[in-house]
Amino acid sequence: MSALLADAAAVQLMGSSPWSGDTKLYQPYEVEQILLSDFVSCLAVKAYLKMCKLPFTVELRTNAEFMSPSGMCLLDC
Repeated sequence: MSALLADAAAVQLMGSSPWSGDTKLYQPYEVEQILLSDFVSCLAVKAYLKMCKLPFTVELRTNAEFMSPSGMCLLDC
């Protein structure tokens, strides 16, 4: 576990570009549509971003095709 945290800290410290303050995390609605595996993935990403103290907002979407700004589904749709 400590190796994972050390790797995460190294990645954060070695980042070459600044973090965008308007970063968005797209996810399905938590109550109606999200699958358990998607919920776990989103929760892990949120936890990591909070541990790194990086600002982000969560945008809830009704369908996978609307999760990315380009409208492309990046998962196995």
